[in-house]
Amino acid sequence: MKLFNCPINNGKMNAPKIVGLVALGLIGATGLITGVSAIVKALWNGLMPEIFGLKKITLLQALGLTVLTKILFTAGGHSHTHSGGGSKTKTKIIKKEVEIEKEPEVTEEVKVEATPDSTM
Repeated sequence: MKLFNCPINNGKMNAPKIVGLVALGLIGATGLITGVSAIVKALWNGLMPEIFGLKKITLLQALGLTVLTKILFTAGGHSHTHSGGGSKTKTKIIKKEVEIEKEPEVTEEVKVEATPDSTM
């Protein structure tokens, strides 16, 4: 069974190599998550207690804060950018604004004549 086009072993990857790659990926992901959480913790503990009088946070709380901001600011973890250079919502809003600007013109003219009997 060919998993990858690997020049070693005639295009075959053996089980220890796959396990090693998976382990390396997990270690890398764990390191990345820990690093981002450490940055969030350092920024929080350096700024928030001084500015707003809030308590300092732990690394686990920083991880939770990172996950929470990811969920809140990317709408459930999915990015809404499209390869077309903008979002569909923005396009709809622009179309709505164009429709609002194109109001129908008044074509009926009304003539008012002043009579000497009318008082103001």
